[in-house]
Amino acid sequence: MKIKIWDRKESMNGIAKEIWEKSYPESKYKTLVLVDSEVFWLEDIKTQGFTGDTDVAIVEAFLAKREEEREKAEKEAELQCEKETSASEIIEELKKENETLKDRVDTLSTTVEELVLTTLE
Repeated sequence: MKIKIWDRKESMNGIAKEIWEKSYPESKYKTLVLVDSEVFWLEDIKTQGFTGDTDVAIVEAFLAKREEEREKAEKEAELQCEKETSASEIIEELKKENETLKDRVDTLSTTVEELVLTTLE
């Protein structure tokens, strides 16, 4: 992961200052941070409470927290998926059990009918 903090004085990544300013008008009054291909604003990161000895350290703390939250969300999504799969499996088992019980009721009903007919004869 490559972190670049733009000083607003010269080009960045071979792209002229004017193009950055046109593409990201906020860069005229905020510090643009480029992480790989994502753009952030240093001031916005700081207002979220991230601190560090250097601007790069602040961005690294922000990225570490973001990664931690991403991993947590991924684990929660996996757990939710497992719960849904488990619920689906339980529903299928109950459906099968219900069919088995229906078959038993049908068999008992037929047996009772035969007994009644036999008794009446």
